[in-house]
Amino acid sequence: MILSKYYYRCKNCDSKFKALDIHEGAYAEFILRNGKGDQLRHLNAIDDSSYDEVAQILECCEHVSTLSENQQSDLLQHIFGVACDPANDGSEFQIDNKPKCPSCDSVNTILCGPTNPVETEEIDILPVEHTIWNQITTLEKKKKVELVVHQALSESNFRV
Repeated sequence: MILSKYYYRCKNCDSKFKALDIHEGAYAEFILRNGKGDQLRHLNAIDDSSYDEVAQILECCEHVSTLSENQQSDLLQHIFGVACDPANDGSEFQIDNKPKCPSCDSVNTILCGPTNPVETEEIDILPVEHTIWNQITTLEKKKKVELVVHQALSESNFRV
């Protein structure tokens, strides 16, 4: 898979570095990172039935109907990791997890923008998997989604 390089800045040590992500303008494709920001997975949301399933459950959650369509989309992307198998380190893959700083290993990083000129790199990247999600009942899935929605809407760093 061909990914684009973006500049990031570490909020802890102020280092500027490059990290890979989906190219600008990609539709319904995402890179998920683990909690440490050092493992990647690919999601094609159009072809991923679990993405649709989480979206359908999300639509029925309390307080979600009052959100705009864009806010619901942002929320879906924020919570989707609940349906993904964990990383090797046990952390959850998330669409909005940031890459780790190569200088201090912090994931407290901020996207600054694409490289100019655009730089790309071809890498092998595994798709997200949903083995655990596919083994639980519909009721258990609903409870998991409701819990992470409640947590997300309560977080001060997630604003809809």
